[in-house]
Parts: sequence; structure tokens; C-alpha cells
Amino acid sequence: VEIRSGNKLILQRPNNGVATEISTDSTGAMILNSINDEGFFFNNNGTNAFKLDPINATFAGQVNITSSGAAHFSITNTNVSGSSQQFLQYVGSNGDYVFRNATDSTSPLVLAKNNNATFAGSITTLDAAQASKFETSGNDLVLTANSGQSNVTPNIIFKSSVSGGAVNEKMRINASGFIYVNTGGVEPSASQVGV
Repeated sequence: VEIRSGNKLILQRPNNGVATEISTDSTGAMILNSINDEGFFFNNNGTNAFKLDPINATFAGQVNITSSGAAHFSITNTNVSGSSQQFLQYVGSNGDYVFRNATDSTSPLVLAKNNNATFAGSITTLDAAQASKFETSGNDLVLTANSGQSNVTPNIIFKSSVSGGAVNEKMRINASGFIYVNTGGVEPSASQVGV
């Protein structure tokens, strides 16, 4: 340990190579500077609890943000189409957990205290490259199979189980718009229901 010009406290490696500087800026804020770009370890009783390597922060346990006010966790990308994009996560005054697009002042997802989830836009599910969409359009509920308009023949299928039994198909709307009820997905015969 030594003190150098500029009132910097220097922590050296065992081989006398400079490892870390401890100093202050013009406002009095403390600066920890890893001279050789090696990062920092914060240990508790010999066990690492928090690590700052040159570009990442790693926590060994949970990260808790506690506040009596509007505490939030913020993620900002400063290189989105030449501008910046910020997202916030926080617990609202009514106990709802909110995912907020701070740049556009919208809340794409709210997980309510009563265990309900509200999406501001449509919901898209993916299976490899195949996409399906669930959305509200005006006063209508819209289910779209093959919303990505790929070269496939999609169906909309309704399934359920009874009293813990096997899950099986109850109704299908095929790609041509025909409805099959209780046919197991097979095109109905003359004795079955096909609309």
C-alpha cells in the first residue's frame, strides 16, 4: 500500500504490480479504479458475494430493491436505431408489478396483485419459426394461426381433459374454415358433425 501524487491510495499485487487505485473526484465521490482491467470481488467471510469483471456484474444471491416510494429497476439500451430505449420494472402503489416502456410511456405488461396479467398489445407464441397470435381488435377477439404467413396449412384446435383423464381434441377449425366437433381432428364422415 502506498500513497502517490494526486492523493491516490495504491493497492499493489504481491509481485509489486499496481492493482487498484482508491481516490476521489472533484466532488469528493470515491473512485475505485482497477488499473489493469481486472475487476473487483466483494467477499463475505471468504465467499464471493458480488463480482465486477471488466464488463459484467455477477451476484451470488438475490438482488433486492426496497423503497417506500416508487423504486424501480431500469434497463436502458443507448443504441437502438440511433437513439435509446429504456424499460422499467417496478411495483405500483396498488401492488401491481409493471413492465413499462419508459421511452414510449406505455406499459406492455402488468402482473396484477390479484394474479391477473394484462397485455397492452397482442400475444404471439412461437414454435420454431411458426407463430400464432391472440389479440383484441376493436370489439373482437382474434385468434390467428400462422400469423407469420409462412407456407403451411394451420388449424385452430381446442383440447381439454375430464376428471384428470387424457387431454384430447374436442373441436378443430381447419385451414379451409371448416369446423370439426368431436372428430379427433379427422375429416368427418356423413354421420359426424362438420360445418
